[in-house]
Amino acid sequence: MNRLIGISIVIALGIITVGCDGGIAVQPVKGKLLLEGNPAPENTRVNFTPVGEGLAASGVVDAEGNYELFSGSDGLPGAVVGTYKVSVTADASSADYMDASPRGGVPGVVTGPFPKEYTSEFTTPIQKDVVEGENTIDIEIPQ
Repeated sequence: MNRLIGISIVIALGIITVGCDGGIAVQPVKGKLLLEGNPAPENTRVNFTPVGEGLAASGVVDAEGNYELFSGSDGLPGAVVGTYKVSVTADASSADYMDASPRGGVPGVVTGPFPKEYTSEFTTPIQKDVVEGENTIDIEIPQ
């Protein structure tokens, strides 16, 4: 009986320990998002969707096209090691978004200045790997 109590305490402590730090190891990820060789519009969201199981990460582009990723609902700085599909979401308040015409022949769907295929995790051709340590992942999108 004492042995069962001891094992239960060890398991409980293990669960508490994992819960305290989230048990998630993220790696720093930053980079630059370019559209036709120029910095992407400010406030564009860069979305990293894991291929298979994993934790999604995203970041927002600044005026120079730089971004930094954050993961999960807690906003952990970085991303988990793995392979990701990379898509972008235009800033819906920008002039580029408001002035853009629908792309891909879908009425009512405006993707801002980005080609439609890059705005969905299901159609984006961009796939990137996050590795252990600091990651600089630059992304180039043709128009």
